[in-house]
Amino acid sequence: MNLAPCSRTSDPLSSKLADKEITLNGTREKQIKQAYEAVVKHRCCTSRELSELTGIDRHVLARRLPECVQVVKSGMRKCIYSNRLCVTWDFR
Repeated sequence: MNLAPCSRTSDPLSSKLADKEITLNGTREKQIKQAYEAVVKHRCCTSRELSELTGIDRHVLARRLPECVQVVKSGMRKCIYSNRLCVTWDFR
């Protein structure tokens, strides 16, 4: 998988190094695959709901869901855990 950098040009060097490390060692690709599989199994959920249902860290999901080319934002609704208006995710 050919992945574009996930760090911004304005990020500190530590973020750029971490980006390079997780991309080169395969962690990022694995996390993207896990995020996609979570959405396929649990459609139209928020990242927090997906985290609670799958055990995947919510912050990992929040970072990787936008990188999944097969996943799209499907709307907004109140999250059942945070009771806040949140984006929901679905697959194409």
